Amino acid sequence: MDNNWEKSWKGRIAKFIFETYNNRENDNVSDHFFNLTIDQLLWHATTIIKDDEKLINIKYVGQRYWSENAIKYYCQLNPLEGKGLKACKNLRHEHAVPRIMIKEKIEKCLKENTSIHQIYEIINSYSKSVIITTKEDKNIPKKNKTSFTKWNEINDDFKINFLGDKKELEGKKFIDFMQEFRYKQKQSNKENTIKIIDLNDHMIQDSKMVPYDKDFKELMHKINKEK
Repeated sequence: MDNNWEKSWKGRIAKFIFETYNNRENDNVSDHFFNLTIDQLLWHATTIIKDDEKLINIKYVGQRYWSENAIKYYCQLNPLEGKGLKACKNLRHEHAVPRIMIKEKIEKCLKENTSIHQIYEIINSYSKSVIITTKEDKNIPKKNKTSFTKWNEINDDFKINFLGDKKELEGKKFIDFMQEFRYKQKQSNKENTIKIIDLNDHMIQDSKMVPYDKDFKELMHKINKEK
C-alpha cells in the first residue's frame, strides 16, 4: 500500500467523499448535497494535482494523454516563439472512464460500508483524462459518452479487462484499451479511431511528471514535429 496515499490529491478527495456520505442526514437535501459534492470532486480528480504543498491546475497544460489532433491544434494556438502557453480553445478535457461509471461504483461501495482506501483505489485507478479536440468529442458515439463498447458499469469483467492484474492501467495498454473500447469514431468520420499520444514516451526517463510550465509547450512542439 502507498504510505502517502492519504496525503495525495486523490486520497484527500476519497476521504471527503467518504465523510460526506457517512455524515448525511436521512433526507433528500442531504442526498442532493452529496451528489453535488461527488460530481465536483470527480471532475477535479483529474484537473488538479498536489505538487509538494501547491495545488496546480492541469485541466490542459500538464495532462499526460493527448490526441494527435489536439497536440497539433495546441501548437497552432501556442507558437514556440511567443509567450503563449495555455491557449486551449476548442480542446476538450475528456474523462477517459466516464465519471458516471466511477460515481456509480463508488456509491455501490459506500453502501457496502467500504473503507476510504478502497474509494481512493477506485479514483486512482479509473480517474484518467485525455485531451481531444471538440470535433473529436462530437464524433464519439453517444453510447460511449457514458460507458464502453462492452461495459455499462465497472464490474469484475471490466476491471479484469481494464486493469488485468495491476492496480491501474497506464501507457500503451491504457491507450490500446481506450482506442478499442471507447474512442472509435462515428462511421461518417474519416479517421475511425482517435489516436492517443502518451507524453511520457517523449520525455527524459528521470522526469517525474508532465511539466506544467513553459517546458510543456516545448515538449508539445517536439512531439508535433516528430509525428
